Amino acid sequence: MVLGLARKFLCELASAAPRPRHASSERLPPGGWPDGGVITVLCGEKVHVDNSPLAWLWETCPGCNVEAHALAGVPMAGAR
Repeated sequence: MVLGLARKFLCELASAAPRPRHASSERLPPGGWPDGGVITVLCGEKVHVDNSPLAWLWETCPGCNVEAHALAGVPMAGAR
């Protein structure tokens, strides 16, 4: 019961996400990115850093996902 409620809560939070989660190939500075800083991400956008725990629940940016798979040399799921 508790686990089911926790999953429902996390799904609701994730679906209410204000923006996608991005990825960057820039070297992470010591201590991490400062909140509010601006970085260029793999899809080419410039985004403001958000280190909040909820940011990990956001949907992944499709453009960053494609570029991250290409950098890692790993095919996308379902790709043939």
